[in-house]
Amino acid sequence: MAAASGGSGEDRTLIIPDLPSLGRPLGNLSYAVQESLAGDAPFTIAGLRAFVVGGADRGVDELRAHPVRLAAGLHVGDTDAVSTTRSPLGVERRLRVRGRPLIERLVVPRDLPACFIEWEVEDALDLEIGWSVDLRSGPGRPEP
Repeated sequence: MAAASGGSGEDRTLIIPDLPSLGRPLGNLSYAVQESLAGDAPFTIAGLRAFVVGGADRGVDELRAHPVRLAAGLHVGDTDAVSTTRSPLGVERRLRVRGRPLIERLVVPRDLPACFIEWEVEDALDLEIGWSVDLRSGPGRPEP
């Protein structure tokens, strides 16, 4: 493969898709097959370069863009899980925070080392969101 013009050797023909932004919600994840998860049933959302694992009740255990663990123990304050739906596009969790509805959507794009997390509320709601990060994890390094 010949180097692209400009001397840097970069491939200028690479097309990078636009990423969703805060101004463009992820929307309905009900594309194709849906499966309701009961209790704290485990889920995995995987693309070619990133994945998320967790449970229907507890939420995200780990978000990883191999080999780096980007987040662990991602949680939204004091919530009660109402329902969780898994589809080929991601996971949608319906929660209650202090009696008020909250929708959490998790999507891992097929080709990008990324995960999109969206929280939707009907009215203004103060949320406490927490997680831990360890960018040192990877091959040959012990998990924290």
